Amino acid sequence: MKTYKVIGHANVICSMRVKANSEEEAIEIANEEFGGLTNYAGMGGVEHLLGVLDSSDDRCVFPDTDPEFDEAIERGADE
Repeated sequence: MKTYKVIGHANVICSMRVKANSEEEAIEIANEEFGGLTNYAGMGGVEHLLGVLDSSDDRCVFPDTDPEFDEAIERGADE
């Protein structure tokens, strides 16, 4: 039997708290200030945990969908 690394994707939701005069301004501020996402060590290796670069203003990330696997790469038994 062959061994495969199977890769999929899932959507995540990012949120933060901002002060603004309108919904449009709030979205603009969040787009400018949120920063990025990063990978952390854990779950048996590196780059397996997803987090925010800056947790101020209640910045967070959480899953929105279950994973959908759509790619498989054949690997050797030791990989």
